[in-house]
Amino acid sequence: MKSRHKHILASCFLALGLALNFGSLYSQQTAGELFEKALYVEEAQGDLEKAIELYQQILKKFSENREVCAKAQLKIGQCYEKLGNKEAVRAYELVLKNFADRPDEVAVARERLAVLKQGVPSGRSVLSFPQGVAFREAFSVSPDGTKIVGINYDTGDNIVVYDTVTNRTDLVTHFDFSEESFWADVPVWSPDGKEIVYEQYPNKSGSERVELRITDLEGKSRLLFSPEEGEVWPVEWLPKRDAILCVWMHKDKSFALGLAPVGGGSFRTLCPVKGGPGGPWGSSSPDERYIAFTEGQTGSRDIRVISIDGERSKILVDHPANDQHPLWSPDGKYIVFKSNRQGSNGLWGLAVKDGQAEGEPFLIEEMLPGTDMLNWTSQGLAFSKANEISDIFVQAIDPETNALLGKPQLIPYLSPGKNSSLRWSPDGKYVAFVSATYEYPAQVRIVVMPSEGGKPREFLAPMYIWDPSMHTLAWDPVGRSLGFATFAFNTDNRQDCILILDISSGEWKTSLLPDIPYTYAHIEWSLDPRSVYYTNHWAVTDTGIIERSLETGKERYIYRPDQIKNCGFSSLRSSPDHKRLVFHQENREGPGPTTFRQILTLEVETGEVRKVYSGTDGVGEPVWSPDGKNLLVLSGIEAATWQQGMARELGIIPVAGGPLKKLKIDITWPSEAGFKHGFVSPDWSPDGKQIAFTARSLKEEVFLMKDVIPKDRR
Repeated sequence: MKSRHKHILASCFLALGLALNFGSLYSQQTAGELFEKALYVEEAQGDLEKAIELYQQILKKFSENREVCAKAQLKIGQCYEKLGNKEAVRAYELVLKNFADRPDEVAVARERLAVLKQGVPSGRSVLSFPQGVAFREAFSVSPDGTKIVGINYDTGDNIVVYDTVTNRTDLVTHFDFSEESFWADVPVWSPDGKEIVYEQYPNKSGSERVELRITDLEGKSRLLFSPEEGEVWPVEWLPKRDAILCVWMHKDKSFALGLAPVGGGSFRTLCPVKGGPGGPWGSSSPDERYIAFTEGQTGSRDIRVISIDGERSKILVDHPANDQHPLWSPDGKYIVFKSNRQGSNGLWGLAVKDGQAEGEPFLIEEMLPGTDMLNWTSQGLAFSKANEISDIFVQAIDPETNALLGKPQLIPYLSPGKNSSLRWSPDGKYVAFVSATYEYPAQVRIVVMPSEGGKPREFLAPMYIWDPSMHTLAWDPVGRSLGFATFAFNTDNRQDCILILDISSGEWKTSLLPDIPYTYAHIEWSLDPRSVYYTNHWAVTDTGIIERSLETGKERYIYRPDQIKNCGFSSLRSSPDHKRLVFHQENREGPGPTTFRQILTLEVETGEVRKVYSGTDGVGEPVWSPDGKNLLVLSGIEAATWQQGMARELGIIPVAGGPLKKLKIDITWPSEAGFKHGFVSPDWSPDGKQIAFTARSLKEEVFLMKDVIPKDRR
């Protein structure tokens, strides 16, 4: 339920020959590098005019590279369209004229021309909010459009209100990370802006009782509703302030939409909802006669309307695309929603009367990647935009002295997505990493590329989002398969599972994990490729590391921590000879974010555990050196980034014991990088001559769009 949601890899092609050798592949990437830079300027920085200049440079300098030039010409049109510039039509026409041999780009250009020639409006007034540095995740904007409510993770999981007029940030709740404290989530404003409804649940493992609470801005709260089982969270406060529209996710992970009376009384279920991970999203008409909500599986959702008494229901928007997040306009005459029916996500509108559609949906405006609607205010429609930089660097290193050689470099992979989590194959002949789109549901691709140069292969994964702080790739010991664990909310089966890719056939296999309240974070292959290890993370019972047969599903514990109930793991890696495992273990003791306390090794055959490192310095994600003598680790994980597992530095620790040696990575973070930035997902090449890591930055912006409904539609 947390936040619902490019710097990057590199190859150190140094004269010493110690860097990752992508050979001829890298030499052909000059046009691709410029295209990647333009994408970064467009999507991460939001500077559309500068991006257009860069795309135009590609057309002038690299006319012989038709693949990249076709993409650049298409992007010029898309940038102009976002700017509301009539030059978009001319730019798309040039795609048809000059790149007729590029069917993918031509198809998109034709679609956009068809839409633009129907008179699609653009150029609306947009108001951007200044952003307080203590603010983390935005959930809604106050009805008067002056305050943002969200979540802050500095001292605990707390509700925070940021006043855009005074530039002041105030905590509403004051929880910490201790076992006796709580988490707060999904805050929603009351119609008068004086109160906030939110979900609250305990930190302590095994205490699953969730509460729906209402608080004033001073932090004085009262219990509204607590379900007997499952989880409930608020969606919208009804306009007349008499009830809260909520989603109830039952223990069997089925969903229902219902109303919690503000003045007290029983929760009233409106209807069950067919839905995939994440559940439905709903909105009440201003007269409180109807509720519009999403239903259907992730990636192909529709919008349904139900009467407030729950007796009459019908599909309002039915389309093969993903139509989601309906919001009723303040005058009750329209519903706006997010849809990818034109290939990319856009803001769409639909006229409604008496709960029924009047006419067909119409495009209001294309949405930048990572943009989501929040709610209506008196100043317009509020949006949030997550700006994420996530890419992979490779750094040359002396295998004898562990001294860094030169500067880290980006990998030569042309993709407009988020790249992360590089892993070398056991023989060092290939690298595998992840490239994901910015939207939810995302397209997550596993990319396998020869390390000596060659065409990359891409495999679409059956999941909806990739987060390098939650997911890690693992090669099997013979280099034929890749696997990783993922959570129930990330797949349609609604159960935690291990996904395995057969690289030769491209086929995916799913191994479902026990359907109990565990959190499975990481896997690693055993020496026998028919079995894997996985971590039972923050489990209610039996925390530990488990060996699982992929053929029979039979399991056995190979490690349980001594007398520690509330214990978590991050990272799980086999030694080069597969006789030992290394992992990070966190014990929650005390009121602070005690993440990354210990690095431990485990002898698989004997079960002997040895402590390699323990200290207050945030250390995590240990990776073996090829000779098994050292560990590459994340170092300097701060409170502001502990949930994302991001570190300010990398370091090396001797397995036999000794101090942490910090590595000074020579990267200058761009000015637009968010205050949450750092390194994740390290790896060490089998020849010992390179290390890899993902550089990641997270930043959220909030803005308001005025005059949402076009004049000719009113």
